[in-house]
Amino acid sequence: MNIPLLIVASILFLVGFWGLIIPVIPDLPIMWFGILIYALGTRFVEISLTTTLLLGLLSASTYLVDYLATAIGAKRYGATRQGVVGGIVGGIVGLLIFPPFGFIVGAIIGTLFAELYLSGRSREAAARASQGVLIGLLLGIVTKFIIGGVMVGIFLQAIL
Repeated sequence: MNIPLLIVASILFLVGFWGLIIPVIPDLPIMWFGILIYALGTRFVEISLTTTLLLGLLSASTYLVDYLATAIGAKRYGATRQGVVGGIVGGIVGLLIFPPFGFIVGAIIGTLFAELYLSGRSREAAARASQGVLIGLLLGIVTKFIIGGVMVGIFLQAIL
């Protein structure tokens, strides 16, 4: 076990987990970068190239998980296509205006606005769609926490 590389990887793991809460930080890719640095530094002796690449694919898949969780949550609660797009645009705008937590608030407001004014839906239907967006976002975050924990677990199992 290479202690200096383990310290670097651990710091990147912590930054990655923090990124799960603050959407500005690319969460799991940073965690994977810690694994990659450790693997390269030990010349893939302790953690294989195959494991490193598979964890990289797992990390990359979380973007799909994030998108699908939000979209499924929105659709399950009756959001229209305009509501989903409004949530995405609102999330981006919210993140720019109120970093780091503006993403969630912006997504909810964007969905409400799009449902009310672009789709012409009732307040109740718009609120329900926004609730679905929030649930989807939270499920995506929980799923990414689990995937991050699995990545760290596989890494620790490989090097210990």
